[in-house]
Amino acid sequence: MQHVVDWIAYAVLRLGETLVRALPPEAAMRLAEGLGTAWYWIDGRRRKRAAENLRVAFGATEDARARRAAVHAVFKHLARTPVEQLFAPRLLGTPGQIRRRVRLRGEVDAFREQIASGDAALFVEGHLGNWEVGAHLLAGLGARCAVIVRRIDNPHIDRLVRRERAAYGRIITRNGALKETQEALAQGIWAILAADQNAGRKGIFVPFFGLAAATHTTPAWIAYTQRVPLFMAACLRQPGGALVYDLHVARLDLPEGSEPEHVEQLVRASLECLETWIRLDPPQYNWLHRRWKDRPEGEVPGPHLPQYDHHRPPPVR
Repeated sequence: MQHVVDWIAYAVLRLGETLVRALPPEAAMRLAEGLGTAWYWIDGRRRKRAAENLRVAFGATEDARARRAAVHAVFKHLARTPVEQLFAPRLLGTPGQIRRRVRLRGEVDAFREQIASGDAALFVEGHLGNWEVGAHLLAGLGARCAVIVRRIDNPHIDRLVRRERAAYGRIITRNGALKETQEALAQGIWAILAADQNAGRKGIFVPFFGLAAATHTTPAWIAYTQRVPLFMAACLRQPGGALVYDLHVARLDLPEGSEPEHVEQLVRASLECLETWIRLDPPQYNWLHRRWKDRPEGEVPGPHLPQYDHHRPPPVR
C-alpha cells in the first residue's frame, strides 16, 4: 500500500511541477503564496508551532493581528521556496543573470577569492531565505560543489530531488557522509550543508535568540579538523520581481585551542551570524521546525520555554 501512495505522491508532484513551470514566474509566485495561505488555514498544528517559536525568539505581542500576519508570512514564504527553485535554472542559469538578480553582501572579497583559488571550503546555510537557491548560486559563481542531503522517505521523490540537486555538483547522503565530505574537500570541492535544526543528543547547547538550542557540530568539527574555511551564507529574497536576492556571506575564523573549545566557539559564531540575518526578515526563516524541542538537563521550566504540540519540556531532575 505504501508503494502505491508513494507513486501517487510522486505523480502529483510531477504534475504540479509541469503546471508551475508553464506559468510566467510572477504568476507562479502568486500561486505559491496562495497555496501558502491555504496551508496556513488548514494546518493549525504548525500554525501554533510557528507562533510559539516567534514568541520565544522575539517576545510576546499584544497585537493579535500582527501575530497572525507574521505567522501567515512564514507559510507563504515556505510555499514559495520550492517554486523559486524550479525557476532558478531559467532565471539564474548564467553569470550575467546572477549579476542582474543577486547582490552579494558581507565578506564578498574573501568569498570570491576562495572560489577563484580553486580550494575547498564549507558553505553552511540555515533554513533561511531560499537555501536551495543559495546552493545553486554557489555553483553558478564557479565553485565545484558537493551537497550533503538527507534521504527523502518517498524513494521516487528522493531520486527526483537528487537529479535536480546534481546540477550543483556531487550528492552526499548524510548517513556516513563524513568520509565522502573529507574526500571532496581534499579535491578542492566545496561542501554545502544546512545545520541549524534541532540536533537532539548529537548536538551541543548554545544560545539561539537567547535560549539554549541543541545544535549540530558537524560543520565546525570538519572545518577545524580539515583546516578549511567555513563560510556562513543566507540567500534572502528581495523585492523587485521573481528570484531577486541578497546573498549574505561571512567567513568564520578558525580558533586555536582544544577541540571542544573550538567546536563550541564556531557553533556559537555560526548561530550568531544566522540570527543576525534572520532579524533582517524574520518571516523568511523556517519557524515551523521545533528548534528548541530538546532541553538541557536540569533546566528550570517557565514561560520562556516553547510549548510545542505533542511535546512538553521534561521535568527538572
